[in-house]
Amino acid sequence: MRLLRKLLNRPVLEKFLGTQLCVGVFSADSTVLYGGGFEFQLDQHHGWLWAWETATGKLLWESKVEGPVYSLALSPDGKTLLTAGVQSANSETWGAATLWEAQTGALRQVFQTSEGAAQTNDVFFTPDGARVLGGFQTGIQVWETVTGAPLDFWQLPAGKTGWPSNLHFSKDGSMVLVAATGWNSGKAGVPGGEGFVQLWDAHSGAMLSTFPSTERYAALSRDGKHVVLAKQRLQKRRNNHSERLWRVALHAVGSDLPQAESPELPAAFDLTALAFTHDGMVVLNGEFCKPWRVIRPWHFLWNPITGKLSATEPPLEDVSPDGKIYLKCNGGGYQSRPPLGTLFATKTHQKLCDLEGRAGYA
Repeated sequence: MRLLRKLLNRPVLEKFLGTQLCVGVFSADSTVLYGGGFEFQLDQHHGWLWAWETATGKLLWESKVEGPVYSLALSPDGKTLLTAGVQSANSETWGAATLWEAQTGALRQVFQTSEGAAQTNDVFFTPDGARVLGGFQTGIQVWETVTGAPLDFWQLPAGKTGWPSNLHFSKDGSMVLVAATGWNSGKAGVPGGEGFVQLWDAHSGAMLSTFPSTERYAALSRDGKHVVLAKQRLQKRRNNHSERLWRVALHAVGSDLPQAESPELPAAFDLTALAFTHDGMVVLNGEFCKPWRVIRPWHFLWNPITGKLSATEPPLEDVSPDGKIYLKCNGGGYQSRPPLGTLFATKTHQKLCDLEGRAGYA
């Protein structure tokens, strides 16, 4: 009881609360880093948007927003930032995506949803920047970027109930790969949704082809001709702890049979994202994990032609467009009060600068 009272003591709890940087995106010229995150306090829970100068880590601006920012996208012209909607006391912004000025952080546009009180977790710009897409539990909402007007709502195909959370456009913007994550309803006897991967027409939302996968980790090649899918196999250990063993497969668009499959990855590797490089290689981003804890980021590069799979350094995610720096989000808000994030040189891993901003509890 004494320990419980100590843990419920406000000064003690405050040591474990604070502000956290969750997602970052670099400007096209790599000179500015935009970030999104949240601040968790005992009496409030809200989000933040930030912009930093990458050369020094200097804070250029910050904006307090209604809810946590987990999804952040920069428009192709670099002038606006897009964040996913959150559950809010304000019914006008419940579930809506939001547009912000990239230069100042000022609110520019709120995108209403035709799905009522639904909530979107992920938002995207089309390659031309003319439209905004938001993934909802029942489909994808399409808005006009300039006016915020709802243009269409693409319902999930019959028999598909996953949550669209990962979209990849072809280079010409004509097709979009929709990778949906499965979800748990949280209610006894009520089924959740099953993940799926499909290729849709990016203008009408019509389904063009489907792929044999229920995992949300997938990517579309720049020419729109190939898709890489993630597959997993569960392996039980002696202590009844299950490990997920990942591998990836390359498919030609329109084909159910893989053209190539990677070797199985180490049991301690937990996949978090897939991407194609400009030369057709496949990047596998993930984490080296042990039961109940993450040890460090881990990355692999797979060559579908040779079949070679190799660990790679430096990290291939959160890297600036010029390839010279990468971001490490530090978690923030714990007893040690680390900075919100740190920038490193990709070739040497030398620390360049910490990002300015309040990481601890106020």
